[in-house]
Amino acid sequence: MNVLVNEIRGYRKSLLGWSIGLGAIMIIYAPFLSTFTSDSASMREFFSNLGQSSLDALGINLDLIFGPLGFFNYILGFMTLAAGIQALSLGLRVIAEENRYKATDFLLTKPVSRVSIYLQKLLAGMICLLIIDLVADIVSFLSLSAAADSSLPVGTFVMLVGTMTLVQMFLFTLGLLIASAISRLKQTIGIGIGLTLAFYLMAMVANLLGGDTLSWLTPFKYYEGNYVIVHDAYDTKYLLMGVALTVAFAVAGLVIYRRRDVAVS
Repeated sequence: MNVLVNEIRGYRKSLLGWSIGLGAIMIIYAPFLSTFTSDSASMREFFSNLGQSSLDALGINLDLIFGPLGFFNYILGFMTLAAGIQALSLGLRVIAEENRYKATDFLLTKPVSRVSIYLQKLLAGMICLLIIDLVADIVSFLSLSAAADSSLPVGTFVMLVGTMTLVQMFLFTLGLLIASAISRLKQTIGIGIGLTLAFYLMAMVANLLGGDTLSWLTPFKYYEGNYVIVHDAYDTKYLLMGVALTVAFAVAGLVIYRRRDVAVS
């Protein structure tokens, strides 16, 4: 039995829905780019009236937001929050559903090892996330290009949208680890929303307080769009931390998944 194909097939409706949803966000907001660029003085005054604390919490840089990439990065923050919730929930779901539907004992009667089952589920989830991101990225690029007065720097744009993918992979593997460790997990959506929002709020607090202490604790600070726009690169120390934790979560999930008791009917 091909677990990989079966998993992807099982998530096809979710995959389609999230692809359309994330792409629609950019289609809706892209036309507002002309307002930002043509009436930047009024918009700058509007944002300034929010107060510096509010701007810092939201990660808004007034020197960047009035350009196409700065505007996109602002919208991308909300897209990443939604995509992060979906990724963490998916990581929880791919393992938790085995227990919910008493499927683990059935899977293990087939000529496939626990390691193979886990790795195929991991790969299936990553493929689904990458497909969703690819659709959303293409739609975003086309929408933003149509609304912008000048051509977009493709390399910087790719790195920007890459921040969403990296956050998703972090949260997806964290979901796998949690679901592997907790044998009877039921509220995957609730946990996905709660944990992702906690990470997001932690990033906002980190923006307000400054410093690196809280920034090390949330993936939303590992891959910051403003840093990418200014430096045309990722912050190396946070990039390495994020990738290392993503790999560690995936490996730890595998170790626990191999050793845990099988939920039988």
